[in-house]
Amino acid sequence: MEIGSAIEELEVEPEDMDVQGRDLITGKPKEIAISYKEIARALDKSILRIEDAIMETLSQTPPELAADIYKT
Repeated sequence: MEIGSAIEELEVEPEDMDVQGRDLITGKPKEIAISYKEIARALDKSILRIEDAIMETLSQTPPELAADIYKT
Protein backbone atom coordinates (compact mmCIF):
# COMPACT_ATOMS: atom_id res chain seq x y z
CA MET A 1 0.00 0.00 0.00
CA GLU A 2 1.45 3.32 -1.02
CA ILE A 3 -1.28 5.70 0.11
CA GLY A 4 -3.83 5.63 2.88
CA SER A 5 -4.78 7.08 6.20
CA ALA A 6 -7.28 6.51 8.95
CA ILE A 7 -7.55 10.26 9.55
CA GLU A 8 -8.18 13.14 7.18
CA GLU A 9 -5.80 15.68 8.73
CA LEU A 10 -2.08 14.96 8.41
CA GLU A 11 0.87 17.30 8.82
CA VAL A 12 2.45 16.05 5.59
CA GLU A 13 -0.09 15.09 2.96
CA PRO A 14 0.92 12.24 0.62
CA GLU A 15 0.53 12.81 -3.08
CA ASP A 16 -2.60 11.62 -4.85
CA MET A 17 -2.34 8.20 -6.44
CA ASP A 18 -3.61 7.06 -9.81
CA VAL A 19 -5.75 3.93 -9.68
CA GLN A 20 -7.14 1.89 -12.52
CA GLY A 21 -10.43 0.10 -12.75
CA ARG A 22 -13.55 -0.23 -14.81
CA ASP A 23 -16.06 2.58 -15.25
CA LEU A 24 -19.35 1.30 -13.84
CA ILE A 25 -21.39 3.19 -16.42
CA THR A 26 -19.46 2.54 -19.62
CA GLY A 27 -17.72 -0.70 -18.62
CA LYS A 28 -14.50 0.63 -20.13
CA PRO A 29 -11.14 0.83 -18.34
CA LYS A 30 -10.67 4.09 -16.46
CA GLU A 31 -7.92 5.74 -14.43
CA ILE A 32 -8.59 8.29 -11.70
CA ALA A 33 -6.54 10.02 -9.02
CA ILE A 34 -7.52 9.45 -5.40
CA SER A 35 -6.31 11.26 -2.31
CA TYR A 36 -5.53 9.91 1.13
CA LYS A 37 -8.57 11.86 2.38
CA GLU A 38 -10.86 9.85 0.12
CA ILE A 39 -9.36 6.65 1.51
CA ALA A 40 -9.81 7.91 5.08
CA ARG A 41 -13.49 8.66 4.41
CA ALA A 42 -13.97 5.22 2.84
CA LEU A 43 -12.41 3.52 5.89
CA ASP A 44 -14.19 5.68 8.48
CA LYS A 45 -17.20 3.44 9.23
CA SER A 46 -15.09 0.28 9.37
CA ILE A 47 -12.61 1.89 11.74
CA LEU A 48 -15.42 3.09 14.00
CA ARG A 49 -16.82 -0.45 14.12
CA ILE A 50 -13.37 -1.79 15.07
CA GLU A 51 -13.04 0.87 17.79
CA ASP A 52 -16.49 -0.02 19.16
CA ALA A 53 -15.59 -3.73 19.24
CA ILE A 54 -12.35 -2.98 21.09
CA MET A 55 -14.12 -0.81 23.65
CA GLU A 56 -16.84 -3.43 24.16
CA THR A 57 -14.21 -6.13 24.66
CA LEU A 58 -12.27 -3.98 27.12
CA SER A 59 -15.46 -3.26 29.09
CA GLN A 60 -15.78 -7.03 29.66
CA THR A 61 -12.10 -7.51 30.52
CA PRO A 62 -11.01 -7.87 34.17
CA PRO A 63 -9.69 -4.51 35.48
CA GLU A 64 -6.13 -5.72 36.11
CA LEU A 65 -5.83 -7.07 32.56
CA ALA A 66 -7.50 -4.00 31.05
CA ALA A 67 -4.96 -1.77 32.83
CA ASP A 68 -2.10 -3.73 31.25
CA ILE A 69 -3.73 -3.48 27.83
CA TYR A 70 -4.25 0.28 28.13
CA LYS A 71 -0.53 0.72 28.94
CA THR A 72 0.57 -1.01 25.72
